[in-house]
Amino acid sequence: MPSSNDSTAFSTERLLTLSVPHLTLLLSSLLAVCIGTTYLTCVGEHECQVFLPMISDTWVYPPGTYLSRLTLSMVAAGLGVVYSAFYYARVGAGSPARLQAALLSVTHFSCVTMGVVGAVCEDSKVPSCDVGPFAGIHNIAAILTFGIGTIYAVQAVCSLPRKAPRVGLSLLAVASLVSKARWLPGNLALTIDRNPAVPLLEWSDAAALILFFPMYAAV
Repeated sequence: MPSSNDSTAFSTERLLTLSVPHLTLLLSSLLAVCIGTTYLTCVGEHECQVFLPMISDTWVYPPGTYLSRLTLSMVAAGLGVVYSAFYYARVGAGSPARLQAALLSVTHFSCVTMGVVGAVCEDSKVPSCDVGPFAGIHNIAAILTFGIGTIYAVQAVCSLPRKAPRVGLSLLAVASLVSKARWLPGNLALTIDRNPAVPLLEWSDAAALILFFPMYAAV
C-alpha cells in the first residue's frame, strides 16, 4: 500500500546531461546556422547584396530580425554557462581566482551585449530598428561582443598548458585579431560600397570565433 509521502515524492533522475564541449559546439552551430539562414533569406528577398552584406544587414528584415533575436538571446545565455565552466576549470587548474573572476565578469557582460546585438538591428530607417535616442547601440554592442571574444581567445591561447595543441587555436585567435582592422580609424565610417573589405573582415571574424570556442572547449 503506498505511503502518505508518495504523493509528494518526485524523481531526481537526470533527463539530459550535456558536457561543456558539446554545449559549446551546439551554441556555435546554432549561431552559424542562424547567420547562414538569415543571409540566404535576405539575399533571396533581394534585401541584401549577394557579396557581401554586413552580417547585421541580414537581421534587419523579417524573418531574419526574428530569428536573430531568438537565436542570439539563446546563444548568449548558453555562453554565460560556458564561460562559468571555463572559470571553474581554470581556477581548479591553479589560475589566480581574482584574475579569473574579473575575466568572468567581463565575459558575462559580453553575453549581455550579444543579446543587445540580436535585439536591436542597426538600420534606424526601419521602424522595428528605431530605438530613438539609443541609435548606434547596436554598433557599440557589436564592438564590445567581438572585442571581448577576441581578447578572451588570445588570452586563452596564452594560458594553455605547454603540451596542449595550440596551432589551430592560435591561428583562429590571430585571424580574429587581424579582422579587427575594420575598426581602424576611418574604416568605421566607410560604407560597404566604398570598402568591400569591411564586411569580409566581419565575416572572417565571426567565423574565427565560432570555430575557436568549440575547439578550445575540447582541449
